[in-house]
Amino acid sequence: MKIKESKFNQGFTPTPIVDGFFPKVGKLIIKLGRFLGRYLNPWVKIFKRRNPRLVWGFTMVELIVAMSVFSVAITMASGVFVRALRTQRMLNNLMSVNSNASLVIEQLAREIRTGHTFEVSSDGGADCDNILTFNRSADNTLVSYKWNTEKNSIDFKKEGETDFSALTASNILVKKFCFVKIQAETKDPWRIMMHMAIGSTNPQLKNNFLNIQTTISSRVLPSDIQ
Repeated sequence: MKIKESKFNQGFTPTPIVDGFFPKVGKLIIKLGRFLGRYLNPWVKIFKRRNPRLVWGFTMVELIVAMSVFSVAITMASGVFVRALRTQRMLNNLMSVNSNASLVIEQLAREIRTGHTFEVSSDGGADCDNILTFNRSADNTLVSYKWNTEKNSIDFKKEGETDFSALTASNILVKKFCFVKIQAETKDPWRIMMHMAIGSTNPQLKNNFLNIQTTISSRVLPSDIQ
């Protein structure tokens, strides 16, 4: 029998795991009920012929079987539902990590391409150069990007500000963010290589990190600013 979809659930896309599970459980319960009906019906007729004055109802065996089947079905359905929710939360965390990494790289790439006079340094808290400083051509402002090894975040500061401000969200864990300046001679164009390892603060995803390495070249040549 095909159930007509109501206007309240139109446009809703159920989780594939849960959506495919409940119809199977329903069919299993129906088959089990038919089997028990075929098995118990002859005994019920015999017992009824021998005791015609009894008031008939559910026997203790039937109640126990029905409760057992119902308990098993509810337990299996609850387990699948909880697992689906846990998987959905993990996917949301991974999407958040990917989104934050994309935003940071996009902002950095846009400013590096139009920047000049790049310098890389380290604050001593990392085993690589974790600070990138350069002049932004849009307003000729000195800006700095830093990997904060204490808070495991990517911070930003521009000229005139005393403290760095975080670019990444609080649920993002930056395991590594290093810079390498590539320039063989002073007249060669600046190229900055970045290596990023970013993950989630969720304990279930503590070993899952997104590793990104890219090289960005500045469109401003050293001869253009002399």
